[in-house]
Amino acid sequence: MPKELCEHSLHVRHGAKPVKQPLRRFSDEKRKTIWDEIFRLLTSGFIKEVLHPDWLANPVLVEKKRADLLAAKVWRMCIDYTALN
Repeated sequence: MPKELCEHSLHVRHGAKPVKQPLRRFSDEKRKTIWDEIFRLLTSGFIKEVLHPDWLANPVLVEKKRADLLAAKVWRMCIDYTALN
């Protein structure tokens, strides 16, 4: 997908006070899931690392609804930006 077609950035008001969400602790399973997803997005070029030491938004994992209840858990990862707005 061309970058010009779909590119996201956070438009923060000039002079807005930086917000750091409290650090969330995750189990080993969730931490591995987060790392795998971030690594996949980085290697595909979909995201890039940007260092913002004053701003912090945590990842959130939500279990996907599945028809097969006997299968292993599958997680959906998103970022919680609610405290930043």
